[in-house]
Amino acid sequence: MAVTDIVIADLVQQPILEGRGHLDESRVAYYVEHFEAAEPITVFEAGGRLLLADGYHRLAAAQRLGRLAIRAEVRPGGKSEALEFAVEHAVKQRGLSRDEVMAAIARRSGSHVGDVVVRHAEYADLEAVAGIFAHYVVNTVATLEENPPSPEYFEERLDDLSARGLPFLVAELGGRVVGYSYAAPWRPKTGYRFTVEDTVYVAPEATGRRVGSRLMGALVSAAADGGMRQMVAVLTETLDSPSAALHRRLGFAEAGRLAGVGYKHGRWIDTFLLQMPLTGRGSREVR
Repeated sequence: MAVTDIVIADLVQQPILEGRGHLDESRVAYYVEHFEAAEPITVFEAGGRLLLADGYHRLAAAQRLGRLAIRAEVRPGGKSEALEFAVEHAVKQRGLSRDEVMAAIARRSGSHVGDVVVRHAEYADLEAVAGIFAHYVVNTVATLEENPPSPEYFEERLDDLSARGLPFLVAELGGRVVGYSYAAPWRPKTGYRFTVEDTVYVAPEATGRRVGSRLMGALVSAAADGGMRQMVAVLTETLDSPSAALHRRLGFAEAGRLAGVGYKHGRWIDTFLLQMPLTGRGSREVR
């Protein structure tokens, strides 16, 4: 990763990433005295924004020394990647469990780990949405997309779905977007206009906390309230995945398999179709 000097004023200091307001003054004093020998801080860069992932005490020392710039290791990625790095750093370097780290993050942001809030997406959410999806594009075959779309792509998606009266939802945990879902037209031909395809993704650090269940439950209700009659899910590779289990719990049934229709990461991928009727499934609250 590139190590370079960055202007401190250009750095977005995210309290949720690195305990801002919980400084250990002895650590700051140490870095003030040993500033030149200190390791670079770690930041993530996406769209020109520099997000602090590790090194808040070093940054505080630089500011107290009156420095305008600080050495930083700059990695590609947005808020989701920065948080994941901070969590893994705490797990490896501070002897904490992942649950302890996530609980600490929730306390710092003034909420509880279990407080998942599902609401309609806004433009300000879409950088986080793009970051979440990028993880699955790069590291998995959960999607057959091979190039992570930009936040601008999701802006166009949000505009299109809103114009059609279709839901695009996000889930917040501790005030941070950790997942999203939307219902899009199943096919462009007008005869399919009452059938939608669902999309749902959860940030890696938020899996196992029922974020996907909350998103999908709200999505199904919102699509039904909007007059949709059928929802289709397209899953890749296997029906033994957590995503498949989630869809089955909601009432999706297998509707077919397409063998070897996708190719990614050097192998051929099967896709599976699941389907669920939406009649009688509306009226779940979404803010």
